[in-house]
Amino acid sequence: MPSLLLVEDDRHLREALSTALTTRGYEVSAFPAALPALFALDAGLLVDLALLDLGLPDRSGVDVVRALRRQRPDAVALVFTVQDDAPTVIEALRAGARGYLLKSTRLDRLVEALDEARLGGVPMSAQVARYLVAQLPAEEDGRRVDALTARERDVLRLLARGHAYAEVATALGIALGTVQMHVRNLYAKLEVSSKAEAAAVATRLGWS
Repeated sequence: MPSLLLVEDDRHLREALSTALTTRGYEVSAFPAALPALFALDAGLLVDLALLDLGLPDRSGVDVVRALRRQRPDAVALVFTVQDDAPTVIEALRAGARGYLLKSTRLDRLVEALDEARLGGVPMSAQVARYLVAQLPAEEDGRRVDALTARERDVLRLLARGHAYAEVATALGIALGTVQMHVRNLYAKLEVSSKAEAAAVATRLGWS
């Protein structure tokens, strides 16, 4: 059973998420603010994933992301927030967040995003992906894409259209593990480290 750290100051949302995630098979440790979550991590709380609000009453959720990366480097952190400005997005991702979702995201989509992140995906709200496209450099896209195999290009096109790994596998008639292998290879060839960056390359090339 995967263990999950949930930090959200809105009690109703925290309880709704805890219930939904527990039903999905997660062991949830929920906190209403950053400091008790940080204390729990310091005390040895073991987690596989984290879903973190950024706008907390005591500290930024980014501080929890950083602490998680230091103390549990294999854990996957997603942030969800009402803050959709580019500097906040970049700060959270640089701190080590695997994905960035807005609070306008449906509850069922938040749960799906955690499952996607566990499989190596990088779930992003559409608005956040557009900010990242604007931030990323465009040089040498063509040269890097030329190095991709035909199958890697197929995978990249589908990722750029917002498909999760499982959906890519179904669309191409291949195993999920094969998709993950292609993603690792195309990341290396494109010199990117996230689904959002890879999708940005495809978008600049008009593939999305």
